[in-house]
Amino acid sequence: MHYAVYALMIAVGVLAGCGKADDKAAVKEPAQVGQGAQEKAAQQQASADQKLVPDVQAGNQLAKKACASCHGTDGVQSESASPFIAGLNEEYIAASLRDFASGSRRITMVKAMEGKLKVMKQLDPRQIADVAAYYAGLPTAWKGSGVGIKSNRKKQISLSQEDIDAGALIAKRCNPCHGKDGNSESHSDAASLAGMPPDYFVYSMKTYFDDSRKHKVMNLFGKGDVINEKMIEQLAAYYVVKAPLKTSILTAGDAKAGEAFANDCIGCHGPDGNSLNSALPNLAGQPVPYLILSMRDYRDDRRNHGAMKLALKGMSDKDIADIAAYFASREPVSQYLLKMQSSKESKPLAEGERIAKMCDSCHGKKGNSTRPGVPNLSGLTARYLTEATIAYRDGAWKHDVMREMVSFLSDEDIEKVSLYYAQQKPVQTKMPDIFDPATGEKILPACILCHSDEGIKKNPSIPNLNGQDHHYLIDATMAYANKERVNEDMRLIAKALKHQDIRNLINVAGYYTTQKATKPQTVMPQPAMKIIGKCHRCHGEKGEQSTADLPRLAGQSEGYLLHAMRTYHDKWPKSKNMSEHIGLALTEMKGIAAYYAKQ
Repeated sequence: MHYAVYALMIAVGVLAGCGKADDKAAVKEPAQVGQGAQEKAAQQQASADQKLVPDVQAGNQLAKKACASCHGTDGVQSESASPFIAGLNEEYIAASLRDFASGSRRITMVKAMEGKLKVMKQLDPRQIADVAAYYAGLPTAWKGSGVGIKSNRKKQISLSQEDIDAGALIAKRCNPCHGKDGNSESHSDAASLAGMPPDYFVYSMKTYFDDSRKHKVMNLFGKGDVINEKMIEQLAAYYVVKAPLKTSILTAGDAKAGEAFANDCIGCHGPDGNSLNSALPNLAGQPVPYLILSMRDYRDDRRNHGAMKLALKGMSDKDIADIAAYFASREPVSQYLLKMQSSKESKPLAEGERIAKMCDSCHGKKGNSTRPGVPNLSGLTARYLTEATIAYRDGAWKHDVMREMVSFLSDEDIEKVSLYYAQQKPVQTKMPDIFDPATGEKILPACILCHSDEGIKKNPSIPNLNGQDHHYLIDATMAYANKERVNEDMRLIAKALKHQDIRNLINVAGYYTTQKATKPQTVMPQPAMKIIGKCHRCHGEKGEQSTADLPRLAGQSEGYLLHAMRTYHDKWPKSKNMSEHIGLALTEMKGIAAYYAKQ
């Protein structure tokens, strides 16, 4: 009987992770008594190492086998955001190698590093001293700015001035139909190309040229050597930097009536039809006849796109004309020009709100969902939202729609959206139809260890479950059991839950749904220069100090610095000196990394 009650409480505890709550803070620290013994042993090891006379030549040979693929034989090569180690303090390098070998410091960058870690563990104290001496003695010049930064997003086309100028010459052939600077006026069935997202432009042109999209005039340009792929990219570069103008061609449709349909469109096509996704077209300010023609082609199977065909299936000509009139009446903007302007002055909340309009189409106005199975975003911490969205984008959490919707967002964009939603006031979700609140409340203690206000305060990666959609809580829990979300603790608990009474999950989820959600405390990011002064206390002016305990930051790989700060942010490795900085925002960390990399 006691075992059954215990198992039930553990199983229901799966609800404590209806998000990416890998709460390392909840793991108990080693006993203080053992800590003293470890420090003493480390001091004895360091003392023994100092007696060794390192062989730099032997260190060079070892470096070629164990280190060069990431750090290079020059100590500067940066693969997978590995650090520059040329010229670092010899004792610091040796201590780091010992920490990696013992497991007290983790390599979390890529799975390929597991093999390197095995090699490190096989190094004896003399070999560690040899490698450390070799790299510490290298005079290689450091070159940090921008090195080691990897993007999860597809590489975009070149927007160099050379390519833009080349595109301008080619565009002279397009002006008769698409208008000067790509603003269509003379031909109402021709799209305005000014400000058009470049990836969509390239894709669209190719569909004309491979005959998957039929058009008497456009198909001709793809024949022979009239235009090649490079020229298409140059055209895209030219048009994306041109300022779009709202069309004057409003020949049909009721814009007010079309507004009722707009919310379903902006989830993909952006606020007011100004696409934030480079792979999707702008609708704002386009000529009405062009929009009508395009939508009818999707509806009537003359153009093939699953999402568009589904959205327009069974829609009348009048509804299509109304939608076209609405988007034609919207003010178009060039996202490229807007981004260039906003980069001069960071306004994270305003930028987050702009992007969030795409999310509101599913998650409700200001993140308060009205759709069963779709979670509220209000009431969640910015850190949880950021980590969860990145998990969807990078495929760690399996959800095809979410991955597609956020695939084009950078980490910083995601954090801005998360900050915006964290500032919104939660609205009570619709109550679940069937559940037993009394049963849910009885087994609540199994969940509040993590999901209480205190638990979330200690680890903002844990989501607040109060007021959350009932269906979503159940679906999210089972996603762990089905390995659609990555969290080993949650997976084991959720898997065990499968073999027990599902009604317990329904009851606990229902209980949380009935609770009032509150807005979390949110600290807005600061300019990096306001924070860097704290780093100078230990790492020296401009990060130039290098000691046995601290690495030099000046000139370090930007990718490595960002990775290291994010690792401290997640509390690995443990560091008393760094613990006060684990609350840094991604935008702050990126600014700090960029600063030191340029020194």
